[in-house]
Amino acid sequence: MKDLLFIARKDLRYVLGARETLLWVFVMPIVFFYFIGTITSGLGGGGMERTRLAVRADSNSGFLADQVIQRLQEQDFEVVTAADEVDFLRISRRLIIPSAFTDSILEGRPVTLRFERDAGGLTNDYDDLRIRRAAYTVLADIAVTGEMGMKPTAESLAELRAMPRALQLEVVSAGRRKEIPGGFQQAIPGIM
Repeated sequence: MKDLLFIARKDLRYVLGARETLLWVFVMPIVFFYFIGTITSGLGGGGMERTRLAVRADSNSGFLADQVIQRLQEQDFEVVTAADEVDFLRISRRLIIPSAFTDSILEGRPVTLRFERDAGGLTNDYDDLRIRRAAYTVLADIAVTGEMGMKPTAESLAELRAMPRALQLEVVSAGRRKEIPGGFQQAIPGIM
């Protein structure tokens, strides 16, 4: 045991005698903590943020345009109706509802909603899915009102929404939600 302690003491004195070792063992980890913690502080965790979506619908788009906007809000979009073209183009995600939207759908003519975005990203497919879900939900409501013998109107769609659902999903939390650490909460243990 005495020989083992002698070797450890000599090795430690030799290693700590070099200035580079002191720099890399004691100074640089603190620099890395600060740098990586600062860079990654806004990348993860936090609450869900609503995505801004600019929607342009003409005054003659009809009540179904309002239904689509309502469904988009249910899909966690912050729907913004821009006052002019400049404001509309400032928002990175834009949905254009065509003129005579309601009349075209009720007459059975195909209608295309146009979704534009300025740049790609990880959420492109998710945004596309939520917009399609909002549009298809409105179409499903129209089909159901037709099956019930009602004419699709704003009132009949509101009545349909007020009806109790035959199938319901109960969601219960299985425990406390775990937040992915970010910033200094991740950098210090990660570097150590």
